[in-house]
Amino acid sequence: MKKIIIITFCFLTTQINAQCWQDISAGNNHSVAIKTDGTLWAWGDNDGGQLGDGTTDDRYTITQIGTDTDWESVASGYFNSYGIQTNGTLWAWGNGGLGSLGNGQFGEDNYTYVPIMVGMDDNWLKVDSGAGHVLALKSDGSIWAFGYNAYGQLGDGTIENKNVPTQIGTDNDWIFIDCGFRSSFAIKEDGTLWGWGRNDKGQLGDGTNTDRNIPIQIGTATDWYIISINGNTTLATKTDGSLWSWGSNESWQLGTGQDMSNTNVPSQVGMDTDWSTVSAGAFHSTALKTDGTLWVWGEGFYGFGDGTNIPKDFPSQIGTDSDWQSISAGGVHTAVIKTNNTLWNWGWNFSGQLANGTNTGNSSNNTQNLPIEVSCTPLSTEDFVVRQFHVYPNPVSNNLFIENNSGFEIQKIRIVDNTGSIIMEKNGDISKINMQNYQNGIYILSIISIEKISNYKIIKK
Repeated sequence: MKKIIIITFCFLTTQINAQCWQDISAGNNHSVAIKTDGTLWAWGDNDGGQLGDGTTDDRYTITQIGTDTDWESVASGYFNSYGIQTNGTLWAWGNGGLGSLGNGQFGEDNYTYVPIMVGMDDNWLKVDSGAGHVLALKSDGSIWAFGYNAYGQLGDGTIENKNVPTQIGTDNDWIFIDCGFRSSFAIKEDGTLWGWGRNDKGQLGDGTNTDRNIPIQIGTATDWYIISINGNTTLATKTDGSLWSWGSNESWQLGTGQDMSNTNVPSQVGMDTDWSTVSAGAFHSTALKTDGTLWVWGEGFYGFGDGTNIPKDFPSQIGTDSDWQSISAGGVHTAVIKTNNTLWNWGWNFSGQLANGTNTGNSSNNTQNLPIEVSCTPLSTEDFVVRQFHVYPNPVSNNLFIENNSGFEIQKIRIVDNTGSIIMEKNGDISKINMQNYQNGIYILSIISIEKISNYKIIKK
């Protein structure tokens, strides 16, 4: 769902052990993150395979996804996750029943429990996900969308679902995208803001409550900087550092200090002009200031990070730290990275969203209302032991060899193509696979044992 990245310049220090997290995206009840070494990790709810570890088991601690070291950015939604690698390729995993995998398929059986490549393009720049719909931005400034479209949230002028990336209009001057529950936003190079999709709570901010199936400009301002929508509440900052909100205020998410009435036009939150970024959660809102301080407001039932569960109708500072760098507010939990690349979580932990090894918190409702640090290493080393397989050569032209150094018995070998289809599955401890007749492209090899499923990206040339 929500992921806000602030680009900063920092100097190399000797605190290498503490500096391991690069990017984080908190979804509805799960999180996906990238370490500074380019590896991909996930934890929390996994009913739809949205963690990407080859299972549907919830994970209460950080779990490495595959072995690739070239992940650049991630986005998590409700039952899906997405990532972009440094080579510009786009990957998806989880529930694709409404077309949200972008693999050309629909249906209740359209799941993938490991990342699969979306098409063959290699110029993807950003991706974001709502509740079954996806926006992606290419380096040429064009916007593409796929997935659920009942409210026009894809922006292609229809309300038909799409199972492959579909370009939205012909403009190529888009620079920022963001998805809400059933709504979408984008900012252009000229600083104008555009929205489309569901608008029943006024979340588009166009002064109406009418759904839109194509992008429409929101107001006439040309100084929009960051936009974040989650559920039906929209937050934004302008280039002058001011903070704005609109849409649903049913949990005091607007932060305007007013009653719980919704608003369908942007309203300024306070008078401060030192806001740097925002991230909207389902029932709460978060923001950072330019001095590195962290602020929250909204419904407090799931914990605010300040040790309380008390609702706040106006931004309230969390602690006194001034080294917060990026934020991601999920459905009912929040993840924040500091300038030293440490990661901190708080909120509801029923599905293990906090990666603390349990599904409980420090309150009776399974919530944690103070920030807790997420370790750079798993609480158990078992996941690393099972990864002691040597798969070679890669890229492969003819035979692919699997050398088992794990001490575990391989039960099954599976190969999945970039559409998520299983094209080969064999039982037993297989040591060689003939891939000579496979089409050139990218495949996922799954090595399945009782202890773990290990996934490898294989390039056939």
